[in-house]
Amino acid sequence: MIFRGRCDTIKNMSKSGKRLKGKFKKLYRRLPEAIRKYLDNKYAVASAILLVIIFIVVLIVLTPKRDDTKAEEATVGGDKVIYIIDEMGNRVAVSSEEDDELVMQNQIETSKEDPTILAYNANTREGYMNNCIFLGDSRTVAMVSYGYISDENALAKIGIAHTAVESTTFTQNSGSRYTLSDYLKARKEQVIYVCYGVNGMNGISHEKYESTYTKLVDKIISLAGERNVVLMSIWPVDDNGRYRNTVKNEWIDYYNDFLYRLAVEKGIYYLDVSSVLKDENGGMKSEYDSGDGLHYSSSSYKYILDYIIHHPVPGVSDEGDFVVHYVKPQGEYKDIMTEDAVMPQTSFTLDMVFPTVVPTQIPEVTEKVTPTPEITPAVTEVPEATAIPTPVITAVVTPTPKPTPEVTSLPEPTEEVTPTPEPTPEVTSAPEATSLPEETKEESIEQETSAEVPSGE
Repeated sequence: MIFRGRCDTIKNMSKSGKRLKGKFKKLYRRLPEAIRKYLDNKYAVASAILLVIIFIVVLIVLTPKRDDTKAEEATVGGDKVIYIIDEMGNRVAVSSEEDDELVMQNQIETSKEDPTILAYNANTREGYMNNCIFLGDSRTVAMVSYGYISDENALAKIGIAHTAVESTTFTQNSGSRYTLSDYLKARKEQVIYVCYGVNGMNGISHEKYESTYTKLVDKIISLAGERNVVLMSIWPVDDNGRYRNTVKNEWIDYYNDFLYRLAVEKGIYYLDVSSVLKDENGGMKSEYDSGDGLHYSSSSYKYILDYIIHHPVPGVSDEGDFVVHYVKPQGEYKDIMTEDAVMPQTSFTLDMVFPTVVPTQIPEVTEKVTPTPEITPAVTEVPEATAIPTPVITAVVTPTPKPTPEVTSLPEPTEEVTPTPEPTPEVTSAPEATSLPEETKEESIEQETSAEVPSGE
């Protein structure tokens, strides 16, 4: 029975095959005669299949592969090593000659995909900085005080939070005072960098922080007009520094993500400068720390400025020389400086400007010092003239400031001599007597001086 069942199955399959073959024959008969002749030629069919295979292979080879490699930085034995994660997920170290190029290439590819993030441009010149102004806190104040940007190109205040910007009157090193609105209306630079955010994180909800920052950005955009607004990322801190209870890198990362999303929403730019200031743990690099874990050293601003220059806003001119008009900081702005200004180390031109009090004092001192030697010989010679009474000599000594004409001025100030203690009747006779002895006194002085000179030589 089993055998017979299997035979029936085979017969049914053969019948199905025959029916399928019959269908193919009917389809074949319906094809045009030219195609039927071509299909009858086995060599032609084989060549057609071969051409299709070759075309597919060429297409696969010529299609560019997407580079999914990612770079990451690590420290091994105190040295920084760059690793890449390839498309297979393998972690591979690259040579020192390749690491900088790879990191820059990754930044370029990222910025191409996202136009909100300012892209790297190695060819930008320092003249780009002439078209930029900065709104910020103590970190921006330090950029001015250390001589990296001009005093008039920044509106900043130590310790200010973004919530207080619109109600604050700022004072620059030069003494000029502006509100936010007045300053943005007075300046014509094409790029406005917004550098707030590190102050005011503690004791405020995420919703309040984001809503107040959004309100400030809307105000700046309305005042900017056709100019470009750039939200600068908040720089990292040392979580073990002096301000560890008021600001943390975890909070900074959260709000930097918010600033990026805000830039996308408003159609403005985002500068991710914090990415080059972080160490392997995501905090401030130790070589950039000024000592308190929050503020940056003077030398670190060289790298920050270089990052700004080489991540420019597209279409903004970089023509001309970058000239920094340096104004020596005073008061609270002076206190922010933990090191001397680094102006001689910069590659751009500096126009040193100091408070006007300093140059005005210098000529006054020289004018007072030069005439004093002339007074001393006049006083020493007057006592030697016995013809002049002693009360008159005391009157001469009192007006010593500018008595270049010694003898001739003695008889004239009769009005000044009258208030002298008692000898009013004797003073009236003194001018009459001095009219005759003037010549004798001058002759005697000349004789004495002429006699003294040879003895001294």
